[in-house]
Amino acid sequence: MQLIQFDSTLIEVQADSTRITFADGTVVTGAPEDTDSYRATAERHGYGADTLQLCKEHEVLHIALCHWLGIDSPTMRLVRHGDDARLHRLNRLEEDAVLAVQKFAKAAGIDLVARWAMEAVD
Repeated sequence: MQLIQFDSTLIEVQADSTRITFADGTVVTGAPEDTDSYRATAERHGYGADTLQLCKEHEVLHIALCHWLGIDSPTMRLVRHGDDARLHRLNRLEEDAVLAVQKFAKAAGIDLVARWAMEAVD
C-alpha cells in the first residue's frame, strides 16, 4: 500500500483500489468499473487495458489537482455529501481536467501515484 497526503486528506493506494479519508472523517473508496465505457476511457487516455492504474491515478489526481488550485474537490464533495446543484458544473470540468492531466502524464511516461508517493517520503 502507498500512502499519499495532501494537507489533512490521506489517500491509501491499495493493491486493487483507493481509499481517501478526509479531515471530517468521511471516506471515499474507488475501484475500477467493469464496463465497456470505463475500458474505453482507459484506452483513450493511454492506459491500454489497465483500468486499475487509470482508477488509482484518477482518484489521487482529483485530490492533487484541487489541492494545487487551493479548493476542495467538487467531485469528492458531491460523492461525500450528496447532490448539490452548484457543484455539478465544476464536477464536469474537474473530471475533464483530471482525465486531461492523466492523458498528458501517460504520454510523458509519468506514473502519477509513484511520483506522489515518492514526494510524500521526501
